[in-house]
Amino acid sequence: MKINIGSALNIAFTRAVRDAPAAQPDLTDPRPYLARGRRRWRRRYGFCSRW
Repeated sequence: MKINIGSALNIAFTRAVRDAPAAQPDLTDPRPYLARGRRRWRRRYGFCSRW
């Protein structure tokens, strides 16, 4: 079985970023959205901690 880490990271990041506007609809700054995606990476896969 081959595991494609890049695709898995993209899926996790995209889901986190898509969920952000639903949680805070008045937020227009993209930095918190991106921070959610990076936290999802770290929580799910345990790396990318330098971001």
